[in-house]
Amino acid sequence: LGAEEIQLRGLKWSKLLDPAKKGQWWLSGDARPIEHSVTEIAEKIDSEALEAQKLLQLASAQRMNTEARRAIFCVIMSGEDYMDAFEKILRLDLPGKQ
Repeated sequence: LGAEEIQLRGLKWSKLLDPAKKGQWWLSGDARPIEHSVTEIAEKIDSEALEAQKLLQLASAQRMNTEARRAIFCVIMSGEDYMDAFEKILRLDLPGKQ
């Protein structure tokens, strides 16, 4: 391997040795180009909002009639696994006996 081929998280050795380089090269965002278009970000937000809307519709179909029940249902259904759902339920700000 030549020195030019060694990479550190997508960062080439020549970029490290460049004296004109400004900024913090060790941050992972600097190694990849920052070319996120507005449409990509908007599509991601729309898909997340659509997923949340579907979960609320499912909660209504299951007769979750209070905000606390709907919140717990959405947390359980959107959790990656049981530990994720458990941690999110603990973070819910539920009143009293709920």
